[in-house]
Amino acid sequence: MSTLKAVINAAVEILGFDPKSLKQEIFKVEMTPYMAQYILTNHNKANRKFVKAQQKAISNSIARFGWLFDGGVCAFNTDGNLTEFQHRLQEIADGNVTRTIWVATGVKPDTFVQTAPPKNRTKWDAVYKYDNSATPAEVTTLEQLLKR
Repeated sequence: MSTLKAVINAAVEILGFDPKSLKQEIFKVEMTPYMAQYILTNHNKANRKFVKAQQKAISNSIARFGWLFDGGVCAFNTDGNLTEFQHRLQEIADGNVTRTIWVATGVKPDTFVQTAPPKNRTKWDAVYKYDNSATPAEVTTLEQLLKR
């Protein structure tokens, strides 16, 4: 058996799916710590730099609110590399917990640099969702008052 075929077979055996797929699909997976670590070790070769502060922010969010379904998916490009979800997978591995997640395969490898990123979330955005008459200046003033 070729080395490539052995790697694909190992991924399918461990994960239950082939991350190196041309088929564009989204499906639910019960992600175990072992599976998460396998992905981080073997399929995280073309991702952004891992940022400890981002993992800490996720860890704090989980501690405060629990593991929330936010619509985010664990995405793999057609080369089999992870494009999104590395910090959450690290939380699963480090926390030794199994979580239900959504996985997407068949992502075009260059979409990371070809698509516009989501807009950064601000405190004003959070307030505006509930009161669209609020202005950024009012939110800043409120924030300053609460600090004092």
